[in-house]
Amino acid sequence: MEDNKVINGVDEAGKVVEVEEVKYEDGPLEEDAPVLEEVEDLVEVTGIYVHEFSQPKKYNGKEIESITFDYNSLTGKSFIQIEKEMTDKGEVALDPMLSRTFQAKLAAKAGKVGVDFIEGLSLGDFYRITSSARNFLVQQA
Repeated sequence: MEDNKVINGVDEAGKVVEVEEVKYEDGPLEEDAPVLEEVEDLVEVTGIYVHEFSQPKKYNGKEIESITFDYNSLTGKSFIQIEKEMTDKGEVALDPMLSRTFQAKLAAKAGKVGVDFIEGLSLGDFYRITSSARNFLVQQA
């Protein structure tokens, strides 16, 4: 990614939809990091996110083209189970809104798939799915 660019969104295939030139008065951002704006409709107010894959994926011997993540179906017990599982493995999530590990586990529960499936996806799919979990948590705060 070049300096002084802002990504305004990505399409379903993970390609940049629009890039605009931005001038910084004080030079580029720290470590030349791009400014990323979230895709607005990752999780709608309903707490449900439907992720459509660009290519069908295999899960438990079946080909799937999309997964519905129903975050509203989760309970406090789901949240505590994730924390316990992470603690048992020596993993730490200081804040679930910042931990991709926690978000992947939350998304797996909401999508009724194994976390190994989520973690094995392409980076683009993984990022959009874990962002849906984070966005849901942010909406609840």
